[in-house]
Amino acid sequence: MSLQILIKKLARCTTVAPTLTRALSTESYSTAQEALGRPISPNVTIYKFPVSAISSIANRVSGVGMSLAFVGGSALGAVGADVPGLIYMAQDSIPLFAPLSKLLVAFPATYHVLCSVRHSLWEYKPELINNADGPKSSRHGLHDQVTTGGEEGVRGEEGRKKEGRGIKVEETRRR
Repeated sequence: MSLQILIKKLARCTTVAPTLTRALSTESYSTAQEALGRPISPNVTIYKFPVSAISSIANRVSGVGMSLAFVGGSALGAVGADVPGLIYMAQDSIPLFAPLSKLLVAFPATYHVLCSVRHSLWEYKPELINNADGPKSSRHGLHDQVTTGGEEGVRGEEGRKKEGRGIKVEETRRR
C-alpha cells in the first residue's frame, strides 16, 4: 500500500488527519507557526544554553555511546569474531586509529564515571546543588575530561611511561 493511499484513508478519520498531515509536512516548524500567526519569540534565538545542561546532555550521550559500543562488541564476540584482534588489526592498518579509539574510550568512560560520582555526592548532600556551584562543577568536569581524554588519545600509555607516571609490571611484581 503506498503512502499516498494510506494518507487518503487516514484523512477520513478526523482525529488522525491533522497530526499525520503535520508529521508528513515538508515545511519547517517556523514556517508553519508563522502561517498560523504564531511567530517565534525573539528570546528563543538569543537563549544561551546553560553549561549544566550541556554537561547533563554530554553525560547521557557518553552513557548511550558506551552502551552501544558494549552491545556492538558483545554482538561481534557472540558471533565468533575476535574483537581484540580486530582492534589491533585496525590500529596497525588505519592511520590515527589508535589515538582516536583511545580518545573515544577514555573520554566517555572517565566523564560518565566522574559525573556519576558528582551526582551521587549531590544525592548524599543536596545542599551542594545551587546556582553558583552547579555550573562551576559542570564547567570543571567538562574541562577536566576534555584534557584527560585528549591526553589519553594523543599520548596514551607510552606518554605516561616516558614521564614516569606509569607503573611497569616488573615493578609491581617486586613489591
